[in-house]
Amino acid sequence: MLAELLPKLFQMGQMNQSGAPPVGAARLGVLWYGMRILVISSALVCSVCSISITASAKSPSDSTGASLRREALKLVPKVAKMRGLRQKRKVRMGVVNKEQLLFRINERIKEHYSEEDIAIDQAVLWRLGLIPKTLDYKQAILKLLTDQIAGFYDPKDAELRIADWIPADMQRPALVHELCHALQDQHFRLKRFVKPIKDNGDRQLALTALIEGDCTGLMLEYLLAKTGKDLQSVGPHLETMVQTAMSAASSETFSQAPLFMRKTLTFPYIFGLRFVASLRAKRPWSALNRVFRRTPQSTEQIIHPEKYWRRERPVKVKAKPLKSLTDYRQVKQDTLGEYQLRLFLRQQLDADISERAAAGWGGDRYAVYFAEGDLKTPLLLLLTTWDSALDAKEFFSASSRSLLKMFPQKAEGTPSTYVDPEGKQARAELKGKAVLLLIGLPAELTENVREEIWKTWRIKGRRIR
Repeated sequence: MLAELLPKLFQMGQMNQSGAPPVGAARLGVLWYGMRILVISSALVCSVCSISITASAKSPSDSTGASLRREALKLVPKVAKMRGLRQKRKVRMGVVNKEQLLFRINERIKEHYSEEDIAIDQAVLWRLGLIPKTLDYKQAILKLLTDQIAGFYDPKDAELRIADWIPADMQRPALVHELCHALQDQHFRLKRFVKPIKDNGDRQLALTALIEGDCTGLMLEYLLAKTGKDLQSVGPHLETMVQTAMSAASSETFSQAPLFMRKTLTFPYIFGLRFVASLRAKRPWSALNRVFRRTPQSTEQIIHPEKYWRRERPVKVKAKPLKSLTDYRQVKQDTLGEYQLRLFLRQQLDADISERAAAGWGGDRYAVYFAEGDLKTPLLLLLTTWDSALDAKEFFSASSRSLLKMFPQKAEGTPSTYVDPEGKQARAELKGKAVLLLIGLPAELTENVREEIWKTWRIKGRRIR
């Protein structure tokens, strides 16, 4: 989704105030790499070390292109030594203004996403209850970017673009972060990671978390070095540091954005940092290089690093085209994953309930259908599988409660089926370790669709019993 591009846009964009991606946001995230870095870096250090990271009193006009390049060049060998990644070639750099940065971001969106792609993502996010129906999703993303952007490393051109409106002293942590991306690119070819995975937003989000967690952790160690500390020594305080940083870094535009956009935008930085910190607690930075060669496959592995280390891979769910929807066209399939399912529940339920109900995720697949000529009212069909029947039952209970809040009337004579004011139905069904959600269907289609899905869709290549 366009939302899932958010983390990738993150990979492109080093911002100075906010953070990570979602279903569509995850991919839109490509635009978002780097939000909040300047503010977060100071907040993280101050929250645990009680030191003051102050900005230079220079005005942006003092940040000439030459001085910014010199500052960045001086940092390259230090960043390479800290991260343990040899500089293989000179890092290309350019100094740009805000208009040039936004132009480049717009060009990247156009390169990867058509207007129809964006319209579909917006409709899906609305159908899941994650954004208001009236929200202009693309404009909301661009507004956040305009508010936050402060430069980026572009893997496509292998060039670091430095903002000309921020003093060099204030940019130092952000430059460390972006130079880390440049070194990642030289060793691991970042283009492999930032190319949109349009049929698996969950994996996209996990890859982004690895990339951003790496460079956010390195940036934090750069700042902590002044106090003689590193990620290993502040591990017990990391959760407090993260929460303090998030509060300090919120702008009005970011705070007013939908919960789903805020959470998916910050996921690569917050959960990515936790993932990297869990590794750094026992291993050197060089151990992270192996993770880039055997990358996390899901947000579940990022949220629960132990599942990555024991190689608990996502369960494959296969969604076949449905004959019962011959009058509709299937426009996409995708995977939500543990984190985005958590946010789906969180939109209607308490945070603790949502987190517990989404844990135990094994795999999922959703398909989106539209009537011909319509890109506003999707039919969304989601099949999930869980680690145990108990996990499935917990998600079924939570998702049923969520659907009832979205579709506030219970259908007579049919369990776990709900109706909205327009007569569209939502249904939740539990079968062993599988939970099926049907969202936004006309009443006359619901029964035939649910029967066909149970008969034809597959989990681990097997029929669901």
